[in-house]
Amino acid sequence: MRITWFLSLVDLAVVIVVAVAIFVTVVPRPLYAAEAVKLEGDQPWALAIAEARALARPDDGGASAELSRRLAVAEALDWAVEVATQASERATPTRWRAMLAAAVAYGHLIDVEKAHEWAQRAHAACLAARDACSLEDEARVRLLLEYFTRVSRSGIDPRKDPKGFRRAIDQSLRPVHVQ
Repeated sequence: MRITWFLSLVDLAVVIVVAVAIFVTVVPRPLYAAEAVKLEGDQPWALAIAEARALARPDDGGASAELSRRLAVAEALDWAVEVATQASERATPTRWRAMLAAAVAYGHLIDVEKAHEWAQRAHAACLAARDACSLEDEARVRLLLEYFTRVSRSGIDPRKDPKGFRRAIDQSLRPVHVQ
């Protein structure tokens, strides 16, 4: 008699575990980014749309770059880096956009060396994909690469001396007058 009671508790536990497993896989999950970060106004919708586009087109580096940019605005910087670096592996013609987004996200994290490395990758990928990277795009990539190169060569740690770092960067950049 005791054995059947013990088996009935085990059976009940198995049934509960199976029911939870079925429930978790059947219930649709919402998009995570817009719910995970605190945004105001229309920003949650814009983030959700960017995430939906990136999920719908995993081979589009531009969609992933937009999602990474919106995550950086929402101050989800680690997530922005992860989205951009993963997209750079699977994006084909616009891989350079995802790489550039990774460089910018690492720049927001104040990881100068990784930002410089990803900017170099973006520049090389942009030059390799002439049909997907216009001259204007190449100029933007080159400007960002030049910025991160100067930041890297300054030798100042931005975490220890942010004012000195900003001063060194401002002195090294050339002013441009546009008419």
